[in-house]
This record gives sequence, structure tokens and C-alpha cells, in this order.
Amino acid sequence: AGMLSSTSDCCFVWPTTKRYKVREDARLREQEFGNFQKREEMPISFTERAKFGAFWYRFKGGESGGDVWDRVSDWWASLFREFARHRYDNYVIVTHGLTMRCICMYYFKWTV
Repeated sequence: AGMLSSTSDCCFVWPTTKRYKVREDARLREQEFGNFQKREEMPISFTERAKFGAFWYRFKGGESGGDVWDRVSDWWASLFREFARHRYDNYVIVTHGLTMRCICMYYFKWTV
């Protein structure tokens, strides 16, 4: 009931004929926002982020959107190497918000 919590949960929705291949890849994880143990630091970080640019700002102990872009770029290249070895009719990519936007940026040649 409700949302699926992981890629492996999605597999329960499809038939059990195993005509699909599942591959988890840590490069498709969501942006790491750092460690906000001190709540009073959060507004400061988000104010700096607004000044610097949401995509380019790197959270203390975390990542910028550019870092996520780099991971996606690396993953994208490996996906095409996989295409060269094994071609399938369909691919399903399960990931998170910014990571999926970076994939769309890459595929559709969108700019920041």
C-alpha cells in the first residue's frame, strides 16, 4: 500500500518470468546534502545556496548539483558501453529528483 521504497521493490510489480535484468548503481543516488546536525546552520546554508546558485552550491559535507552531474555523466557512459554488449528493447531507470533531472539534461541536452 503506497509508494515503493527501493528499486528491488519495483521488481515485485513485474511478472516473475525474469525476462528483465536489475542493476543497482550507487551513482544514481540522490544528491548528498551534508550533515545538518546544527539546525541553526541550515538557514545559513540555504541563504548561501540562493546567492551562489542552487545547482552549483556545494553543501558542507555534501555535494553540488554539478557533483551529481559528474556521477550521472559517468553512469551514462557506462550505460552506452552496456548497450554495446547487450541490447534490450526497454530500460527502466529508477532514481531520485535531481539525479533524474541530470539524466534528462544529458539526454535532452538541456542546460542548467
